Amino acid sequence: MTAYRLPSLFRQPLFWAYLFFSLFVRFYNFQRSLYFIYDQGRDALVLQKIAHGHLVLVGPTTGLGGLFLGPLWFYVCLPGFLVGGGNPYVTSLWLISISSLALPMFWYLAHQLFANKWYAFLCAILLAIVPGSITASTFVWNPLMSVPLMTGALLCIWKGRDSLKWFATGFFLLALTLQSEFAYAIFFLPVLFACIPWIRKHFAWQDFSVAAAVVAITLVPQFVFDLRNHFIMTTSLLHSLGDTSQSIPWSQLFDQRPHQLADVTSELLFGPGSASSISTLTILCLMLMAFFGFLKTDREKDSNMFLWKLTALFAIIPYPFFMLWRGNHGYFFSYYVTAHFVFLVPMVVFGIQQVVLLTKRKSKTRYLAYAASCLVIVYFCLAAFHHWQGTILNPENNAGLAKMEAAINKVYDWQQEDNVSQATIRTYTANIYTEQYDYLYQWIAQQRHVTAPRTVSSPTDKIWYIIIESRDTVPKIFFDPWYTEATKGGTLVRQEKIGVLTLETWKKS
Repeated sequence: MTAYRLPSLFRQPLFWAYLFFSLFVRFYNFQRSLYFIYDQGRDALVLQKIAHGHLVLVGPTTGLGGLFLGPLWFYVCLPGFLVGGGNPYVTSLWLISISSLALPMFWYLAHQLFANKWYAFLCAILLAIVPGSITASTFVWNPLMSVPLMTGALLCIWKGRDSLKWFATGFFLLALTLQSEFAYAIFFLPVLFACIPWIRKHFAWQDFSVAAAVVAITLVPQFVFDLRNHFIMTTSLLHSLGDTSQSIPWSQLFDQRPHQLADVTSELLFGPGSASSISTLTILCLMLMAFFGFLKTDREKDSNMFLWKLTALFAIIPYPFFMLWRGNHGYFFSYYVTAHFVFLVPMVVFGIQQVVLLTKRKSKTRYLAYAASCLVIVYFCLAAFHHWQGTILNPENNAGLAKMEAAINKVYDWQQEDNVSQATIRTYTANIYTEQYDYLYQWIAQQRHVTAPRTVSSPTDKIWYIIIESRDTVPKIFFDPWYTEATKGGTLVRQEKIGVLTLETWKKS
């Protein structure tokens, strides 16, 4: 039997250097970089139930009441959760590893798009280091899965032009993305369904049937759940389609949505707070150059023109749909488009290539074009480095997992000093949700071999503890009534601050 060998593309020393560097920036200092927000605490509590044999058919909730995502996220998390015994650091390491599966796909995609090795390498490295890519890999909550899934979907649908198996796999991965970021992937399905004859180079009902079948397979758990629960999701979905309570006027939408889309696009490529006129203009100019390049490319000589067209289509699809979506009171969050840098970066690099090629025969302007291209590349690299500085190299993560763990351990130290057998810990967060703390209380108590604390007051409490997140910034109109109730009948005997967390000990008067 002949031993399997990696394709030559993945045996190059440059590929291994690229992979090592890309993994390094994802795993370096990860403990200080990690967040542990409500979504992760909620997911960890569900994983705890699954680990004890309570299997689930649906995943996290969506913004629509009664409508749930599929369970993919929970079962992807489960191996890391089990190996680490519920340790959130181990689960996070596992998820960062899963997201890193996209890195070889980035390398492959870049080298299929660009025949020139310099531009292929530039595209691959930018796909790995732009702020959107780093954030998608290290901020371990559900949209993370959309990056490898959407990259795989693009590559499989491209190969599906001549292979029904690859075509089916592409639509299967696209359908799975619905379970990662529904508000993003849902727009791709109808467009790509309509494009099936173009993708497959012929019209055949079999292609439509196969695509519909693989999408339906991914929805089976939700269908079963819906059936068992008297069609609660179907009812909720039909109700939401006719509910305009979260919609905003068209005039307001068209006034604010272009700015929102420009901001999140800049954020993907240059990092949070990057929505300047320079970054927006840079992206716009390079995109225009890319589309100009499509018009003048010799389609007969460029064997990968279909992949370029497909990438351009993926890059365009969400924008017109989001321009017409008036839900969620007009709010628009960057995690909606977590994976979209995968399609934007090749277009930007292609734009850079076109700037250089446009002046190739004009010696007087050639060097100017090279200089401009180098400046753009330096701009991207500086933005990436600035993002690493604040999130990886020296993160100012004063509300992250490490600070939360330190704060809870400090409270347990106080509990031991106070000789309290079971602590009562009251918790306040700006958004009221405290599942992330509830889970950490249990997990850290298990590590320290102490009884998990109560999170509501008891009349028998003589000493109790309070953890307040971001006390200096929470609105007093909400915080003051809670704090008055939580401290009623007590005297403050101890206070300490860890990061943005305020810890207090109260003793019954």
